[in-house]
Amino acid sequence: MTVILNLTWAIVLLPVVGVAAAFLAESARRAAQIGVAFTGLAFAVALVVLIFRLTHVIPAYEKTQTFWDLQSTASGATSSSFAPEFPVFWGIRVDPLSVAFMAVVLFLSVIAQVYALTSMRGDAAFRRFFWTVALLTFGILALISSPNLFQFWLGWEVAGVAAWMLAVHHWQRPGTALRATRTLVVLRVADLALLLGIVMTFAKFSTNIIEQPATNGQLTNDPFSFAQLGKAAHLGHLGGVPGVGARTLVVLATLFTVAAVIRAAVGPLHLWLSGALEAPVAGVAMVAVSAIVPAALLIARVYPVLLEAPHLLTVLALVGAGTAAAGAVLALAQRDLLRIGMFAVVSQSGLILAAFGMGGYSPALFALFTASFLAVVYFLVAGNLSRGFRSTTLADCAGARGRMPRTTLAVGGWALGVSGLSLNTYSVLSATFRNHLPNGGHVGTPAQVVVAAAVLLTMGLTALYAFRVYFTVATGEPPRRRGFDVLRLREVDRRRRNTVLVGLAGAAAATLVGLPGVNSFFVGARKIPGFTFSHFIFYGPIRQQLALDGIALVLCVVVAAGAAVGAWWFFSADRRASSVPLRARLATVAALLSGPTPAERLAGAAPRLFLRAAETLDSVDAQVLDSITTGIGESVGALGQAMTRLRGTRFGVSLVAALATIAVLLAASVLAVTGHFPVTTR
Repeated sequence: MTVILNLTWAIVLLPVVGVAAAFLAESARRAAQIGVAFTGLAFAVALVVLIFRLTHVIPAYEKTQTFWDLQSTASGATSSSFAPEFPVFWGIRVDPLSVAFMAVVLFLSVIAQVYALTSMRGDAAFRRFFWTVALLTFGILALISSPNLFQFWLGWEVAGVAAWMLAVHHWQRPGTALRATRTLVVLRVADLALLLGIVMTFAKFSTNIIEQPATNGQLTNDPFSFAQLGKAAHLGHLGGVPGVGARTLVVLATLFTVAAVIRAAVGPLHLWLSGALEAPVAGVAMVAVSAIVPAALLIARVYPVLLEAPHLLTVLALVGAGTAAAGAVLALAQRDLLRIGMFAVVSQSGLILAAFGMGGYSPALFALFTASFLAVVYFLVAGNLSRGFRSTTLADCAGARGRMPRTTLAVGGWALGVSGLSLNTYSVLSATFRNHLPNGGHVGTPAQVVVAAAVLLTMGLTALYAFRVYFTVATGEPPRRRGFDVLRLREVDRRRRNTVLVGLAGAAAATLVGLPGVNSFFVGARKIPGFTFSHFIFYGPIRQQLALDGIALVLCVVVAAGAAVGAWWFFSADRRASSVPLRARLATVAALLSGPTPAERLAGAAPRLFLRAAETLDSVDAQVLDSITTGIGESVGALGQAMTRLRGTRFGVSLVAALATIAVLLAASVLAVTGHFPVTTR
């Protein structure tokens, strides 16, 4: 049993080994294939560990393997009387959450890399792209499997830097470097918030945690351990940790939440995600994964701290629900395929955060589970459409059903999944209706009503924008435009379309895993915990029994079906004539929302403001400071010329006589003061 679980270290390290091995390859394509092979091997190992974990009853829900333990040899030793030592632990946390999402991330990484083998053929930075994707995969795996907050931050940093490297892939294009820099700056703010949370955790809880009896065979406890942090936060809420109270917990939980909210591209913080849209589509898909997975995993790991902070989860639920609705509205208004996908990711991030805020730990992670697959599928489909139609504008991609049937099928599967068939919206709405936090609390009724209304609105808008994409792509005829020959439009190559369909099959399998109400069963002598996601991944020591919520399911079906019918009436080529009056009324609003958001306009104007400020300072320097320094220099020159005129024999003799007189008077004064000069005073 232990031997299989010990393989988890290979899952994390194999992508990095692939990067190192790729340096030995002579050609760029061979180097890329080596990277894909190592990522695929890591996925195979992750699948073995996941199946083993599913089919075996393990006494400990969580198993921590520590590989690197840098600390003092004396138990409970301190570096001073004021602060404890700073021990560093590096290891692997093996629990259902980590093994499940490591397999998901590796599957999606393999899908994206296989797709890129064809789509990026001929790219000047072909080799660098695969190195970057492997590093991004390693960073996400490191934070997923992290047993402590410090290692989580290291993986978070690696994933963030790799996401920026993908964003700046086409650095030579005008404006790309500027937008990628925007991505880096926003991500660094999230990093700073998380780092401040780590520092505050160490300052407030390290002494209490280290003084507790050591576990897992360690000399001292890990002060950043997620397991220990939850216990210390609860003890601090009860007043058992010196210097820790409700205010400390609120500040600490707020720092973690801010880091997660920024990484999830919530609200105007979608800036960093929009700055990465010029990366190759396979890179954009992985950047989307690097947005939602680390953010949701951070909330899941520090959830005990959030439960102890008064009203914080209510705020998280309201922010998430508002973001979900706003993201769906903006996705509905967009004309660009990639921007539709970006706001779809933002909306799904909002739903995940809303579920966490309403106490739906398992529903939120299941929504993350399905959203990860659907995000990658959509961006790869968008890549296929843009390849076939030579455009990323949605209106230019009409009439694909007859000419690109496989791609159109993938678009339909994505639309069905994201609009509710994947049970993502059902999970969030069911958690909102239950409104039960794991610690026995609940969100106030007014906030519950607001969140439920926002989730229902998001469900309708999501189905509307998803089927808008489908009916626009599937129906009608391709518009004729310069540089595009309709007769040459055909399905993309087999690797690209099959890769997308494999990703869609993964999304379908993820949905089956989340079917509610499926209890455990036996396969021979083996007991299977049940396909229900909440039977495998849950909060705390007690498994949540999440029965089928009939009202939430009916509402999801009715709202999604109604919105799909509305999308057919409004966007289908056969019905567009009947919707012309309404379309004309909404044209102005759609044009306003489809453009850059206020945050994007502000971010675009900020560099110009700095340039104007620099020009103003340069003008002040030229008109004021330069004249002052010039005047000083000219005055020194004039003084030098005046001194030159004084040069001569008479002036020199007079100067020497004056200096000699001063010297005599000074010597006489010194002798008089010291009593060596014969002066008599009465």
